[in-house]
Amino acid sequence: MSPLRILVVDDLPENLAMLGELLEAEGYAVETAADGQEAVERALAGPPDLVIMDIGMPRLDGIEACRRIKSDLRTRLVPVVLVTALVQRENRLRGIAAGA
Repeated sequence: MSPLRILVVDDLPENLAMLGELLEAEGYAVETAADGQEAVERALAGPPDLVIMDIGMPRLDGIEACRRIKSDLRTRLVPVVLVTALVQRENRLRGIAAGA
């Protein structure tokens, strides 16, 4: 059986490297994207099993990227986990509304 594919999305290369290494050490196949737009493109090109995505990113933030991933029939069932250093309740609610 092939390993689960996880798409990790963050605009900070050190975060991508750290999370990617941790997940690969557990046997997951990791793909990365540097912003929300790239995440949407990668997800639609070949849906991953899971997306772990930062909220605050250039070009397209994680909430809008999640909304776009969830609105496409090819990827609507892919779980999306949003991560952020922002602690405001509003961000959690926006993420849930987007489908995370």
